[in-house]
Amino acid sequence: MVGHTISKKSTKSARGPFNLHNTTFAVLRMFLDTMPLKDLYKLRKTSATVKSMSHFRGEIVKGLDINTDTVETPYRKCMSYSEYMNLKAPIKPYASLSVHMGSDIVTEALVAKMKEKVYYDLDISGEYTWKDVITLLHPGISKLSLYDHMDLPKEGMEEFFKMLVHCKIEGITFYTETGDSRWIDGAMKTWTSLIKTGTLKTVDFYEKNFNHFTAVTQDDSTIELCMPIFDDDEGYEMSSDEEDN
Repeated sequence: MVGHTISKKSTKSARGPFNLHNTTFAVLRMFLDTMPLKDLYKLRKTSATVKSMSHFRGEIVKGLDINTDTVETPYRKCMSYSEYMNLKAPIKPYASLSVHMGSDIVTEALVAKMKEKVYYDLDISGEYTWKDVITLLHPGISKLSLYDHMDLPKEGMEEFFKMLVHCKIEGITFYTETGDSRWIDGAMKTWTSLIKTGTLKTVDFYEKNFNHFTAVTQDDSTIELCMPIFDDDEGYEMSSDEEDN
């Protein structure tokens, strides 16, 4: 097989021209196999060779909207869940993923089909559970928005709110129609308990239009959580134990 090489200069950024010369196929294949999706997306636009040789990574898009087959959403430009799952090669979003959930969507199967979770903006709407959210999360997410009807019972709150801290999501916003003040209590109790374990330095809370939580991790990352003022929410007050933390 005729060999190709790639200049070191061209590997520094996918923004410039990608010159191939004197590199073996095996080396080039390894390079394309490990390149971040965003860089590969841009590089494909400038090199037909790269586009052809990297087909095994699947189709790459900036944003992907997936919609349940059980509900029609005429105002959203999206792909149905069944259509996505029946693709021969997966479509992988490098920036944003939006999923309108229904009873037909199995998030574990969706993630397995996608193969790579690198999106940093995640929107979830429709009918779903807290476990669906956790399945779609990964530490690279910086913004999480939750809409409509999420099932988050008391027994799942600790694991759920700990996972949000584990992923160090910068901005988390609940626009949900479900929920009550127990979610506020669950978030505060879980996050303040993480101060004792050394995961978090501080947790602050204030109420203004939304319930706002701000947590600071040991490496000084900041996590912002906003929840609605629920109908049964008469204002959260820290217990004496939480204030001692």
